[in-house]
Amino acid sequence: SVNNWFVRGAIGKSSAIKLADALGVSLEWVLGQDVDAKDGLRHDERRLLELYNQLPNEEEQQNMLRIVSLRLKELDELYAKYMGRRIKGDAE
Repeated sequence: SVNNWFVRGAIGKSSAIKLADALGVSLEWVLGQDVDAKDGLRHDERRLLELYNQLPNEEEQQNMLRIVSLRLKELDELYAKYMGRRIKGDAE
């Protein structure tokens, strides 16, 4: 569908919707329309940004970023451990 988009110079509605979903962006953004920074976000992303902006100061915002970063690191380590076992298990 992306190839057809380049060839025809236009993208079909269903393809644009699928592309927006796959990229995690708004349909308006895919179609090249002007969007506010918040308009390009999904509902849960906007909510997270609203909560972050409600924190009382920059120190609390940095603490929240550290917490999220640590959680992502934990998930990465868990994934690597699980996939390592899975690959070893497949070879047996």
